[in-house]
Amino acid sequence: MHLPVHSNRSPHSEHRLKQIVRLRLTYFSGLLPLSLVVVSAASFGPQQAKKPVLALQTMEPIVNRYCMPCHNPVANSGDVTINLKDPGPLKESKLLWQRILAQVRDKSMPPKSFSQPSEADRQLLLDYSNHMASTPEPAGPPNPGKTLIRRLSRTEYNNTLRDLLGITTKPANSFPQDGGGGGGFDNNADTLFLPPILMERYLTAAGDALTSADPAKLFSLKSGKSTADATIEIKSFASRAFRRPAATEEVMRLVNLFNVERKRGGSYKDGLLLAYKAILVSPNFLFRTELDTSSQGIHPIKDYELASRLSYFLWATMPDAELMQVAAKNRLHNDEILKQQVDRMLSSPKSRDFAESFASQWLHIRDLDGVAAPDRSKFPAYSDTLKQAMYREPIEFFQTMIANNAPLTDWLDCNYTILNDELAKHCGIDGVVGSEWRRVDLKDRRRGGVITMPAVLTLTSYPRRTSPVLRGKWVLEEILGSPPPPPPPNAGGLSAEDAVQSG
Repeated sequence: MHLPVHSNRSPHSEHRLKQIVRLRLTYFSGLLPLSLVVVSAASFGPQQAKKPVLALQTMEPIVNRYCMPCHNPVANSGDVTINLKDPGPLKESKLLWQRILAQVRDKSMPPKSFSQPSEADRQLLLDYSNHMASTPEPAGPPNPGKTLIRRLSRTEYNNTLRDLLGITTKPANSFPQDGGGGGGFDNNADTLFLPPILMERYLTAAGDALTSADPAKLFSLKSGKSTADATIEIKSFASRAFRRPAATEEVMRLVNLFNVERKRGGSYKDGLLLAYKAILVSPNFLFRTELDTSSQGIHPIKDYELASRLSYFLWATMPDAELMQVAAKNRLHNDEILKQQVDRMLSSPKSRDFAESFASQWLHIRDLDGVAAPDRSKFPAYSDTLKQAMYREPIEFFQTMIANNAPLTDWLDCNYTILNDELAKHCGIDGVVGSEWRRVDLKDRRRGGVITMPAVLTLTSYPRRTSPVLRGKWVLEEILGSPPPPPPPNAGGLSAEDAVQSG
């Protein structure tokens, strides 16, 4: 899944984009400093065209003429041997071409006593060396490194229990907050720790969730009383919860719990519920684990593991029955089938969970519930329902972009947005009737895109007034990825109040 950026922009369109960014940022900030506008616009200016990778047949005669007399396997001058057809291990090849690039650039190679390449040939050597030094062709599949065991985030836990048990409650809302770490997203494996208090909450949440679960999700057999029946039930539930077929030894340990409960006088369902509770606090449920096959070297992940990666990325929840069936047939690694599944998942209403999780964290609009606090005595129109509408606009907008495969530039510049009647009225946009969310074409193009949405404008304001500084900082950090440097010593600050300051 990707959001394409149009790549066929002409110099005129690049200039137009600069103008757009200047206008939008000026409108966004009200009083945005000119220097910030210029820097921001420059970041979207014309990019140097990426040079095509030179073909081997083009470079081979040049390298053979100017490099190979000394850097062949026999002479091996300076312990450097060049082999264009077999660059060797990735790391060593990269270091070698970094050395070659430096010496060709400063014209220390070839030595002055040898035939010198023309400026055109030297430029070809520089281009090729730079390519090989930065992105050399690997000898095999790239090594992605080890995959960390990833705990379900609060959002993923709630969604998974919803789809596994058919419940509408959100038990993870009582869990400790998930840290975002340096990446800013709460599904970062490096920051998903397991504090003792969370383990206690898991036990409570598992019991409460099973109590309120849809019976049809818990019991696959219409009737059953024997251990054999329980084994079938437990294997079915564990396989869905673990996002893969439960192993025989795992099922037998759970069946033992069922038998213990029956021996204590519990009913058939009591025994199953005890086994199910054990499943819901199992690491195989709480964590997205992948089989450690490091002894095999670099290898494709299994189909069930790929299904989980897909579902938690695009849906923030467990794989559905169709995805699991495709994985069971080992067909998910087929490119065409994988594409079909991705398209199906993106068109599903569940993809809104991804849109909300991603957009709300990236834009920090979750902070509307805490950090943002407009003074309601000065802004009486700011109600809880309006706040919720502000929160939903960028999420619905992002979801629409995904559904329509819209270009990424729509984030900054477009002639539409997604509104309901309350938010449209607040923004002075006529003709929107009803609480349902729909696409609305905009007469004022400056209103299109994320940086002028009310949620962002509210987050980047003080309680009683706007703040060009906060808004400029937000643009640099969240849109351009270039945080501003800290202010100089004793720079002072502006008041969060709207009163005119003297001096």
